[in-house]
Amino acid sequence: MRSIFPSVEIMLPEEWSLRTATGSLLCQKPHLWVEHKQQLVEESSLSQDPKTSSNGPALQGVMLRFQGDQSTWDAIMKKGLMGYAEERAGPIFGGSFDPQAPFVFEAILCSSQLTLLSLMIHNESNLRDHFISSSISAEMQNEASYRLHSVTQALPKNPRVQIGLTMHWD
Repeated sequence: MRSIFPSVEIMLPEEWSLRTATGSLLCQKPHLWVEHKQQLVEESSLSQDPKTSSNGPALQGVMLRFQGDQSTWDAIMKKGLMGYAEERAGPIFGGSFDPQAPFVFEAILCSSQLTLLSLMIHNESNLRDHFISSSISAEMQNEASYRLHSVTQALPKNPRVQIGLTMHWD
């Protein structure tokens, strides 16, 4: 058996939101970065039992990346969305955030939801559907299904350079 580790970027609709306990969190320009391990099984080594052999993707991780503004960041901090807690937040490298500039948020799909998603997908082409309109899309659109990974902003004079913070998860 040979294994390859492809990654794919999946764009979500512009009007995509995460559900919160008190409403929703609008995610501007949302997209997913999906890491998976594609199992390429030689045909002669395929077992007769479909439970023990698979040519489908084995998900390694899903990162949600979206843009927001100061009000998005304020909501995340005040409500503890995506597991945010001040004691988990690292220092803001590069200075302080500019409240007028756009923020970029990255959040990791939690392992239990990653397992659920892995069981539901048949191939890469139906992955997007599970975040929009499937039997598990409500779970994929729940803010509690993610852990905030980082918050960044591009510097106005040099957009290639970003300031920001990374969350510490044990």
